[in-house]
Amino acid sequence: MAVKDLGSRHGGLLEWLLQRATAVFMLLFIPVMLVVFWLYPVSGFADWQARMSQLWMQLAWLLFVMALLVHSWAGVKSVLMDYVHPLGLRMALYFLFLLAFVLEGLWALDIFLGGSA
Repeated sequence: MAVKDLGSRHGGLLEWLLQRATAVFMLLFIPVMLVVFWLYPVSGFADWQARMSQLWMQLAWLLFVMALLVHSWAGVKSVLMDYVHPLGLRMALYFLFLLAFVLEGLWALDIFLGGSA
């Protein structure tokens, strides 16, 4: 039996799922980080460096930034698709936003890995 082409009816399902999953992650992440910083306050830059040098903290923040970027991309893509009708302009804007998000992600990765202090 051949796989039926779902066509455009299900084209946005992945973006919808990604946006919902990243939203749930961020909604859980923020209160957890607020509690962590409330229970273990940071009193200065040395404390902040010590806290952020922990692997679990770096991974948590990196996942948060990546979730934020994926969530933002899905939202921007939907807005551009709905409101920018000329194809050439829409593609140019897709490229610019995607480039900005990729560069922001690389910048965050550099920060979390301690590349350029």
